[in-house]
Amino acid sequence: MYQNTTNRQSQTHREVGTESHGSGIDSRVAFLLMKQFVGIFGVVIEKGRGIMNCRNISIILAAITIVVMPFAVHAQQISPNPNPSGNTITVDTSGVYNYGEFFENYGGIEITDTGTLNNNDRLDNYDALSNSGTLNNNSVLFNYGMLNNNSGGTLNTQDFLENYGTLTNYGTLNNNGNLDNEGGGTMTNYGTMTYGVSGVTNNQLGGTFNNYGVLTINSGEGGIPNVGGTLNNYSGATLNNYSAGLVNGCPECGSTNANSMMNNYGTWNNNSGGVEGNFATVNNYSGATLNNSGSLYNNSGALLNNNSGATLNNNSGGTLNNEGGDIENYGTLNNNSGATLNNYIGGTLNNNSGGTLNNYGTLTNTNSGGALNNYGTLNNYGTLNNYDGGTMNNNSGGTLTNSGTLSNDYFSTLNNGSGGALNNNYGGTLNNNGTLTNSGTLNNYSTINGAGNYTQTAGQTINNGSITQASVNIQGGSLSGTGTITSNVTIASGASVQPGSSSAFGTVTINGNLTSSGDYTFKIGGNSSSGYYDMLQISNGSANFNGGTMNFNFINGYSGVAGDYVEFLLASSITGWNALSFDVIGLGSGLGYQVESVAGGEELLITAQGGASPTPIPGAIWLFGSGLVGLIGIKRKYLG
Repeated sequence: MYQNTTNRQSQTHREVGTESHGSGIDSRVAFLLMKQFVGIFGVVIEKGRGIMNCRNISIILAAITIVVMPFAVHAQQISPNPNPSGNTITVDTSGVYNYGEFFENYGGIEITDTGTLNNNDRLDNYDALSNSGTLNNNSVLFNYGMLNNNSGGTLNTQDFLENYGTLTNYGTLNNNGNLDNEGGGTMTNYGTMTYGVSGVTNNQLGGTFNNYGVLTINSGEGGIPNVGGTLNNYSGATLNNYSAGLVNGCPECGSTNANSMMNNYGTWNNNSGGVEGNFATVNNYSGATLNNSGSLYNNSGALLNNNSGATLNNNSGGTLNNEGGDIENYGTLNNNSGATLNNYIGGTLNNNSGGTLNNYGTLTNTNSGGALNNYGTLNNYGTLNNYDGGTMNNNSGGTLTNSGTLSNDYFSTLNNGSGGALNNNYGGTLNNNGTLTNSGTLNNYSTINGAGNYTQTAGQTINNGSITQASVNIQGGSLSGTGTITSNVTIASGASVQPGSSSAFGTVTINGNLTSSGDYTFKIGGNSSSGYYDMLQISNGSANFNGGTMNFNFINGYSGVAGDYVEFLLASSITGWNALSFDVIGLGSGLGYQVESVAGGEELLITAQGGASPTPIPGAIWLFGSGLVGLIGIKRKYLG
């Protein structure tokens, strides 16, 4: 049964509040049931061609039993209508309906744990509707007041439920129709809210949708279009999307998109088959996790913020497309194995200071000005592509470490800026067929390949692997290491070459021609037999000098011994030697040096002579003073 309790202050109010139909059927319900009966009766007569035989009579009796008897025994029309302010209707039995009426509630409706209310027409709630049993909305329910689905309660909506007030779910809410949150409305889920294949919530301008429980949007045509509203998924809550209809903003919404916002403080799963489209702002806050295993689109003009302390996982099978939007990462962004992250159509992906971007899958920056900017830590273990006019900047404070494959193709630019570090680790491959520039630190421990151009304007290139390019142009800063460069190399005035490292000896090998106006520093820690010295080796090319200084630093306690020598430059052809200056640091007292041109290169010979800075001696005079020694291949000498 259900009961009405009323404000007893007036006789009129008391009469309305105590109106009851018991277990009978009022005239409105009877009329509707008769229509159903007549319809069934007509079908039976038609099928029986007007013959009232036993079989047809049995069918009619069965129809009466099915249609009428449940209502006659159980069905009750909720009343009074309208339900006045101060009056409470209690529904504590099944079979209570709003059937064939436009019902208005200005008081209270309480559905107990044993009660069921079926809304089959229109119900407008202006005050309080509280459900601890079952509320089936099969038609239209407008909530302007407070609608609570309590713990243990089930709210099923099959048609339209529009919320302008406060709708709070602590129990189970199943949406298979339209559950719309209008401007000024607040929907809050603490329980379980599930969307069927056609379940939709339009969260309109000024609406707020809060999830503290479990919100699941199943596959189908349903979803949550958030158009000007705010959707909050709070700490401890889970939002699961399997549908193609989770959308924030819209392409035609214009200024309304400025008010569309989705905020995640908990766990947000866009699962396989799920599609999320962002045209406005999505925030993933500290402590929150956003997992994408479906398709996530950040569209033109949209902003996706992954804040400090937050994690965004693009998982296997997932695609994250930044189509002209802006992705700002201050937390951790993982593009996992089997996942695809595309930044294109003018999109911007910023990995900011303090942020970490780990790529184990495929990350592609491409097409019409797409920019990937790193100010934090970017680790590539998979495939990182900069294609078709894309720009990838590793800026001051940024560290880009490649342990997989990094490709910069034709018409694209990879910049390692001042204060940035680009590390091509052991096992990593950097393919450059476009423009690669450096004004920070480039560490190569593996392979840099391609037909592109490498230009350094400042900073340092530390090459302990191999570099193959169409050209290598060191305009400023230094080139060091023990690796090999296969290219024509230019060392400009003000730039320097320092084989090995500050603490280790090494050889810089160039397979190509060297054109240089820069400076060179060679460390010497022993004679030629010790191997403790630096070397520059030019293979399959010539060395052409247009100025610069050759510096020799004696280190590690070795200050030279008369008669010792080291070959510091190997080249089949050397020109411009007279344009060079020489400087020696750490040579022992009473010792001098000679830089000798020998077959295949240049060597530094330590002598017992002292004296001023070296000056060239014409070849004819030197040969006259040296007798037949010249026959062994020495061409020219500088004395010190």
